[in-house]
Amino acid sequence: MAIFQEPGNMTSTSFSPVEPYYVASTSSVRLSVFDTLICEPISVYSRFKEAVFGAMFRNDGKLLVGAVRLEP
Repeated sequence: MAIFQEPGNMTSTSFSPVEPYYVASTSSVRLSVFDTLICEPISVYSRFKEAVFGAMFRNDGKLLVGAVRLEP
């Protein structure tokens, strides 16, 4: 049973270190942010042209970074 639905394999997950403890996940060209209390997405960022391989919250939880791998 999957709690957080993504269209493909998750490549990264990150938990916000402060309340409300959101979880961010990356899958293909999508970065999704889920509310852990209701297990529903609250934001989906899908404007990436390349696959997203990483997501991380800053220590204060006020900034979320997504990373892509650019081919030279």
